[in-house]
Amino acid sequence: MLAPLADLENPAGVIYGHLYANSWNGPMQINSVPFVGDLPESNEPPVIISLPVVATPEREDYLYQVEAVDPEEQPILYSLDLAPAGMTIDPAAGLINS
Repeated sequence: MLAPLADLENPAGVIYGHLYANSWNGPMQINSVPFVGDLPESNEPPVIISLPVVATPEREDYLYQVEAVDPEEQPILYSLDLAPAGMTIDPAAGLINS
């Protein structure tokens, strides 16, 4: 847990705080020496801009090319958290196949 003394209305710049960790026996303080570090830049999630295929003729493979953009123009890796048996997605290209 990080308890920064930073301005939460303007979370940019330097943070000051103590580092704490949780153990099986409860909280423990790793050190009591304040540290200074830069806050990471914000990272907005990618946005899917394509429309999914919602129906496929019987006995044909389901194919859907996911198209997404990242606001920070970072590379996108695709994954399926929950999918029917046999459905896969190419992590680099975003092609769903079943």
